[in-house]
Amino acid sequence: MRHRFFIHTIIFVLVALMPMLVSGQKDTTATKTKSLFENKVVRKKNFELPQSVQPENKFSSFSFGNIGLTQPKPLTLPKLTSLPQEEQKNIMMPEQFADNGARFNKTLNKTYGEKERKGNTVDTYLGDVKTGGKIVKIVCRDHEYVDGDRVRVYWNDEIIEYNILLTSSFRVIEIELAPGFNKIDFEALNQGTSGPNTAEFRVFDENGAVLAGSQWNLTTGVKGTLIVVKE
Repeated sequence: MRHRFFIHTIIFVLVALMPMLVSGQKDTTATKTKSLFENKVVRKKNFELPQSVQPENKFSSFSFGNIGLTQPKPLTLPKLTSLPQEEQKNIMMPEQFADNGARFNKTLNKTYGEKERKGNTVDTYLGDVKTGGKIVKIVCRDHEYVDGDRVRVYWNDEIIEYNILLTSSFRVIEIELAPGFNKIDFEALNQGTSGPNTAEFRVFDENGAVLAGSQWNLTTGVKGTLIVVKE
């Protein structure tokens, strides 16, 4: 009986102490967990994050003055009202949008009108030259607007070319010289559609050297006279 009672007593004591043991174990586990957590927290406090690296702005100090350039200024368009009244009228002229051919004809008519007023109405002296050669070559052409100018050529009052049409290309006239004075006349047979009879001429000796050069501007029937002296 005693032995059984002793066993029952031990079981009772163990059952009574069981909650205390479990509670102590929980406290110990909690304490250990808390201690580990605090250690980890401390370590985290000691850990320093690397500072973020800001990219270097290489253009913050850039200046146009460093390379000799200036910053462009804003474009300012002039106001129409700021222009003089005459210029405003020219801008709004309908002729700016007219047919190009009509404007060209208007310019030509104006030019030829001035040309007609300047034509010589009396015989004109074109100069004189000297040469030791046997011949001279005279070249002539219409150096302005090709409009159908025609001339007749005389040598010592004798016709050597009856009717020459002047074009933009040079026409060659070869004359055999007489000793002494040789008078060469160019008579304007007409006036082209643009005004007086105009031409450019040059005189060459038999070796091709230029002896003289000039122009004429004649009305119909008027002569231009050139003297060539054979030495």
